[in-house]
Amino acid sequence: MKKITLLLILFTTYLSNAQEDNTTKVDFVSSFQFTFGFSNLAPNKNMMGEAHESAFPTFTARLSIFNYSRFNIGLHTDLHFMSVKNTKYYGNFDSTDALTIGPFASYYQPISENSLLEPYISYDYTNYYSNYDRKKLHSESDGLGLGIDYQHKIGGRAYLTLGLKYSFNKMRTETNANWEKYMNNYNFMSARIGFTFSKNRL
Repeated sequence: MKKITLLLILFTTYLSNAQEDNTTKVDFVSSFQFTFGFSNLAPNKNMMGEAHESAFPTFTARLSIFNYSRFNIGLHTDLHFMSVKNTKYYGNFDSTDALTIGPFASYYQPISENSLLEPYISYDYTNYYSNYDRKKLHSESDGLGLGIDYQHKIGGRAYLTLGLKYSFNKMRTETNANWEKYMNNYNFMSARIGFTFSKNRL
């Protein structure tokens, strides 16, 4: 245990003494983002997508835990609310709330003195909760998210953020093989606006 602790201290010391210039630096908890917008946009032919309206509002938060140069690794969470538009696809429910959590990795690239682009990839584990009166339905999915943010510095450490993300989800549903593709492959677009706060981007 002492050897492991010593190695961790040495590794942390090494990272802390890395170069501190514009292109190479190590930092921890370097940025936080909060956005809101729409989700379940342009869904593929799938039960979840066809049964629900576009989700509004959707709230997203991202915390960068480790930053090296312009690379970020962190955690994200997303909460969106969808109304059921066609009960023949989904059953007699009013709405579905979806909570997503998972890690993400990103890389930001300045494109002008005051703006940058940040593409990212994320793992999305999602819980879906549907309800109507006393009836409840719970389901889960595993997903891959591909997104890009445009960020414009508006002063200090604050950036106005516009983002798009496409999500590929695999529902954890067991069904007849003839229905599996329709039930389990749930893909959609998200669009959002908000703010990013960072101490070391531009």
